[in-house]
Amino acid sequence: MHHLDFSLKIISPAFVAGTMEKEAHLMGRSVKHRLIEHDGLRVPSLRGVLRFWFRAMEGIADTELLWKKESDIFGSTDSGQGLRIIPVGQTPWTPLVIGGEKDKIRGGDPLAYLGYGPLNYVNKEVGVSSHNKSIFRDAIPEGTVFNFRAVGKREQIDTLKNCLRLLHLFGGIGSRSRRAWGSLAVGSDIFAEFNAGDSVTDWFEKVLKQVWPNGLGDRDHLPAYSAFSSHTRVRISAATRDYLETMKEFHKQFEEVRLYKIFHPEKSHQIARRDHDLEVRDSDPRNNDLHDVPRRIAYGMPYYPKSRNHNWEIEYKGYTADGKESIDRRASPLFLKVFQGPDRKFYAVSLFLKAQFFSDDKFKLGKVPRGGRLPFPGWEAVDKFIANEDWQRITLP
Repeated sequence: MHHLDFSLKIISPAFVAGTMEKEAHLMGRSVKHRLIEHDGLRVPSLRGVLRFWFRAMEGIADTELLWKKESDIFGSTDSGQGLRIIPVGQTPWTPLVIGGEKDKIRGGDPLAYLGYGPLNYVNKEVGVSSHNKSIFRDAIPEGTVFNFRAVGKREQIDTLKNCLRLLHLFGGIGSRSRRAWGSLAVGSDIFAEFNAGDSVTDWFEKVLKQVWPNGLGDRDHLPAYSAFSSHTRVRISAATRDYLETMKEFHKQFEEVRLYKIFHPEKSHQIARRDHDLEVRDSDPRNNDLHDVPRRIAYGMPYYPKSRNHNWEIEYKGYTADGKESIDRRASPLFLKVFQGPDRKFYAVSLFLKAQFFSDDKFKLGKVPRGGRLPFPGWEAVDKFIANEDWQRITLP
């Protein structure tokens, strides 16, 4: 058997844990809420993340073949023992509350926008917090390091190295990890050397070449699931000071191309203005049909725009022709990462894993089961995000 020692360093706070109900304090009152327990970075969570990057790396259209290859590496009831991952230590850490009265985050702040879900609004005094009216959630703070040893066959260890390389470049763990929370840095001797005169972009591409030494191969088709292909796009920003500034970089781009500016709609991107007007018009409950589908749905589902001030809401779902089957979730194809480069500086890395919006083409988009349905409107909204002229292009092998 072969082994590999590696570490995972939390680069931006990570919301990774299980749920239980416990008494906690909110605004001076003792209340019972679901409390997300801070039990660290567990092996099952890590294995799930590594399986994702394995599937994305392989890009195999035949799902049965993909499952067999995945089982050979990570194990299954049919194939037996797979790669073993053993925790071997961690740095001491204290659970972190994000936001709240001591460290107030306002609604609309980059942290609140990118952390929607774990972070929710409490009131004017508290602002946005991970301890809010619906859930109490602590984060693993940045800088925390978890150490592991992997044991397996040579092929399993070699495959793990490539999964860890992709995790280091693009990935994170926990809730909102596709929006820059829970970004990870892998510590191991598996990476290409960072030589004098190399740019971070050069090094990034050298590591990708380690993953695919012979190139991606024939991947011109649009994948049915999130996988690397000729349609994949990668960008990297200039260096930033820390994870907070990196998140501001992402939020600035969302403001440019996605956000509808309520108080200055004329300053909104044309996609945001068009989508907003369309959503308001189609929210009328007297009409079951859609005029069109908003372009911003390309960022993923649920897609449920609403306005409390103007009393309208609409939820878009995928429906079959007879309305008997529906889909209300589609993971975002856009992965945002706080990346710590080989020069120890921070960078905003954006990965667009373009794939079929619905893997089954029997689904189309609508608002109610018996209403009209329309096809997915395309990837223009995400294409605009990734096309930031201030970011450098990363070329896949």
